[in-house]
Amino acid sequence: MDPSQFATKQELKDVETNLTHRMDLMEANLDARFEEVNTKFEKVNTRFEGVNTQFESVNTKIEKSKNSLIIWYIGTNIVLVGVILAAIRFMI
Repeated sequence: MDPSQFATKQELKDVETNLTHRMDLMEANLDARFEEVNTKFEKVNTRFEGVNTQFESVNTKIEKSKNSLIIWYIGTNIVLVGVILAAIRFMI
């Protein structure tokens, strides 16, 4: 048995400490990156909320336009019926 092939308890403990330290650094780095990604997602969500607000504004305008067109259509039909009745009375 060659003693250079084996590690002492202290060497194993040093390797374990080094690996633990490296894993902690990697976790901290991953946490920082995930935080960056979450921040970017929040910015995107904020933009989408703005777009949704604009769509709601457009939908409101469309509904108002529909109501105006319906009122206009009904009014035009009433006037048309009145003109037709007046023409019929004028002919009689």
